[in-house]
Amino acid sequence: MSGVGQRPSVEDRLDITELLARYARALDIGDVEAFAATFASDGALHLATGSVYVGHERLQQFAEAFRSDPAFPGGQHFVSQILIEGTPERCSVSAYVMRTLRMPNGTTSIWFLGQYDDVCVKQADRWVFAERTVRRWPLQPPSAAEAPPQTGSVAPSTESSTARS
Repeated sequence: MSGVGQRPSVEDRLDITELLARYARALDIGDVEAFAATFASDGALHLATGSVYVGHERLQQFAEAFRSDPAFPGGQHFVSQILIEGTPERCSVSAYVMRTLRMPNGTTSIWFLGQYDDVCVKQADRWVFAERTVRRWPLQPPSAAEAPPQTGSVAPSTESSTARS
């Protein structure tokens, strides 16, 4: 099986990073065809709202609706902290995303904070999304029992206060 035990090359990592940029730019400028082209023909987009769009036709419908949203003009996506793991043919990608929106009065606001969790595949020497999941920030925190102590806090102790003195 090709790619087993191999990591994606530096070129693959750059191509995947550019895929994330092409997705954001296509949404920001309203290029419906370019947006759909960032996905495999049967690629899926899972939104934080629970909506799912599968295949180029449905992805184009999503991009068209996004473009017609009154909040569309003046918005930009910013993607950062990109983590890529996988093989030269298939990678899991996680990245933070922020969308800003230029308001009518000229100020800029943060409109969305979230995370992308992606499965990217190489098809015909080109990286595309097989699946993209958009999650809102903050992500679901672990339960209190699973959460580590916060920085600067002291973990609970079973020792009595006199035993610690």
